[in-house]
Amino acid sequence: RRGYTWDDIQHADRSREYALKNMPMHMMRAEMNDDFESLMLNTSFIRGRFWLLRWTKGTRVHVNDTEAFCNRMMKQAATDKDSWSKLLVDVCLQLESVLMEEVARESGGPNGRCSTLEAGQCLNEISLSLARFRLWDEASRFCHLCVKLVESNLGPSDLVASLLYNDSIMHMEGNEYKVAKERITECLDMRGSDGIESIFYARAQCQLGDILSLMSDYAEAESCYIKSLDILKVIPSAGQCALDYGVAIYKLGRNQHRRGGEYLDEALHCYEMALDIEKEELGSSHVFIFSILMHVGDLLLEKKEDSQQAIRTYKKSLDVLHDVLTEAEVQVSASYFELNIKFTIVEGKVLSILGQSDECIEKYQHALTLIQKYSPFNRRKMSQVYSLIGAEHEKNDNYGSADQFYEKSVDIMKSLFGPFHLDVADISANVSRVKGELECEVQKGASNNMPAPAAPLSSSETSEESVLEIEDAQSQDTRVKAIKLRISQLDVSIEQRDAGNNKSCEALRDEKSFDALLENIFHASNTKSCDALISCDALLGQSDTLLFREEESEAWDTAPAGGRKEFNCIFSASLREDAHINDANIARWSDVESCQGSTLAKLGVRPKRVPWQRRKNNVPELAY
Repeated sequence: RRGYTWDDIQHADRSREYALKNMPMHMMRAEMNDDFESLMLNTSFIRGRFWLLRWTKGTRVHVNDTEAFCNRMMKQAATDKDSWSKLLVDVCLQLESVLMEEVARESGGPNGRCSTLEAGQCLNEISLSLARFRLWDEASRFCHLCVKLVESNLGPSDLVASLLYNDSIMHMEGNEYKVAKERITECLDMRGSDGIESIFYARAQCQLGDILSLMSDYAEAESCYIKSLDILKVIPSAGQCALDYGVAIYKLGRNQHRRGGEYLDEALHCYEMALDIEKEELGSSHVFIFSILMHVGDLLLEKKEDSQQAIRTYKKSLDVLHDVLTEAEVQVSASYFELNIKFTIVEGKVLSILGQSDECIEKYQHALTLIQKYSPFNRRKMSQVYSLIGAEHEKNDNYGSADQFYEKSVDIMKSLFGPFHLDVADISANVSRVKGELECEVQKGASNNMPAPAAPLSSSETSEESVLEIEDAQSQDTRVKAIKLRISQLDVSIEQRDAGNNKSCEALRDEKSFDALLENIFHASNTKSCDALISCDALLGQSDTLLFREEESEAWDTAPAGGRKEFNCIFSASLREDAHINDANIARWSDVESCQGSTLAKLGVRPKRVPWQRRKNNVPELAY
């Protein structure tokens, strides 16, 4: 069989044609797996298919046969993912090799010589096949080569823009966000060069928004989604764009959900709108409906308004996904396993709300196993599951285990986005919190003359790293809002302390993560008065906290590097910019600098930090 010349055009007959079209399928049904693999890699067989079916159709038939074989292997669980994915990649590389030989051939075969444009179309078929199996690195390589070949023939065009759009998605899914952003920007330049804003331009804006949102540049992402929605509202075929409009609304909701805080209500409104639109367009049993319901459940849980409503929403999403998985059971594919992963994670979230921690962690561990086996490229999802497991252990006061899982989560996120990303900062804050609890356990063990566990890394060091990551996040708007959120968290603790809540007082003493947070927020400010106010607010809060802990000698030396003088200059400048604060107050504050050796508390002129909620309109208040 290996010596058979499939591309012998001198002795072509109907039996050869039938074999070229159908031999792989017969081998698959007969479970001749080794023979199937050898045939699909046979250059003579590939060339024979090219000559019989022409270039693009021959490529499509060849990759479809290989996909069917890989799906069969997945369903039977006969081999691991590495085995069948390697076969698919090897077949695609062999197709590319034979294809390039045909392009370089001086005299063509029965169908003539393959042009570079036809070769580009074939490479597009290959890249889409690899993308269907979530082999993003290989898919993006073929897609990029396809773009070069097609653009060399057609120049900037709608076809090239479409290929760049695909290339951007593949790089984004492969966690190469900067490259993905470059590709979609090129696509938008081509789409917008004629001044016509079409549905394809709107989709490209959505894709750019997705990338920016994942990079934590939420303000710019919001702008992209709004542009997309504005275009979809006015294009002539607006009535046919309801599906795209619903998708754009949903993505805007996801972006606002990631921002958190004051944006959660807007996110919920977007989800509800998208749900109404997509149910009408897709029906009630569709994977997209599941995704919307799942995120609604997450949001309700974050708002902590009604956990029972969150459970009901999660269960609705599970019912929808169950229907989807039942319909897709015959055609097992990579997406089928991804949906199973999501199903398992949502089950874990429901168990967590119900307080069934052991069963919850078991579900998360199972989801992690599925990701590692069927979706190892999805490292962001892997990080999220590690974080969920860490949170469940933390809830049960298993701080050692929580620390381990949080560390794994933050390591993955850093490898994807680098150290300066808000998701990295949030997980680092979790790491800091549990390390602080572990430090407390060490101290309690020492005070009781009991053997103490090994001391963990300093929580303040981890928190400092977390804050520095927040400071250098992509968007100034995002960074400021993240800092405000953390200051608001401190407000709650201080207000409870002032109200005589002893438990809160003890927590404030032990929460060393706030120390590093407040020390380093100072670096996040720039010349804008709003950011200067944030810095001053944070530093006042730290002095207040340190004095409460009776660490009076440190209270006035909290500002980094520049110390009291730099702090005083920034705060005074911010006060001068606001008409609500008069020169007398500035003078009173300036007098504080002369206190040097004494604490502000002892002199009775210590500034009392006003909660951020009362400073939202940039109206600084200074109470004594």
